[in-house]
Amino acid sequence: MTVEKSTGADTWITIRDKHLAEMILKTYADADKKLILDLTRERAETIPKILSMCNLPNTSGYRKMNQLIEEGFVIPAGLAESFEGKRAILYKSIIQKIQININKDRVVTSILIPKESLRFSQVINMALLINQDNMKTS
Repeated sequence: MTVEKSTGADTWITIRDKHLAEMILKTYADADKKLILDLTRERAETIPKILSMCNLPNTSGYRKMNQLIEEGFVIPAGLAESFEGKRAILYKSIIQKIQININKDRVVTSILIPKESLRFSQVINMALLINQDNMKTS
């Protein structure tokens, strides 16, 4: 993984690791997960509101949301007051844009991520650390 371009508030990251690129592609290939990521790209929402707006059942919707959270595709982006006076976590997609280039048997995926979101995604941070370690040893 390499940081290709870093503009004002966003960073383009190119992923050459086959497994990480495959994970991103599989996530976007899941229609429900893609709905969630598309909905939360521009604004953060609570899980119940996301599931309602995406018309997803609670059981499978919460399972998919938890997978997206665990994999670092959506991150906490603040708190909201619920109608019962409790606080609920707002979630937002980390990927703003995605580009996929296929050349023969090689797939290169580039993703645009807001800089402030970089530190909250475990997957992206882990991949960047692995990349830094590989660059130090070579």
